Amino acid sequence: DRVDDFFDRKGRWKPGQAEWLVNPRKAFEEKEFWDVFEGCLGHLQDRLRSAFVLREFDGLTADEICEELDVTSTNLWVMLYRARARLKTCLQENWFAATR
Repeated sequence: DRVDDFFDRKGRWKPGQAEWLVNPRKAFEEKEFWDVFEGCLGHLQDRLRSAFVLREFDGLTADEICEELDVTSTNLWVMLYRARARLKTCLQENWFAATR
C-alpha cells in the first residue's frame, strides 16, 4: 500500500481517508485501544518506533531526537511520516474498522 496517498503535498493528512466506526476521542480513553496501539507500535521498525515515541510520548524536540538517533532533520521527518502512516494503517485495520 502507498502511504503517500494518505498525505497532501505539505505532509498533512488528507481528509476522508477512513470511515471509522468508532469515535477516535472515545477510543483514546479505552484500554483495548491502547492494547491495539501498542501492538501496532511494536510492529514498527526499531528506529521508526524510537523516533515516534521520542516525539509524541517523550515530547523531545526535533533537534534532541536528531542528536539522540544520530539522524539529519530531513531523515527524522521522513521517519516520523512513515511511522504515522504505518500506525494509521494498522489502527485502521485492527481497531477502527474492526470495532463495532
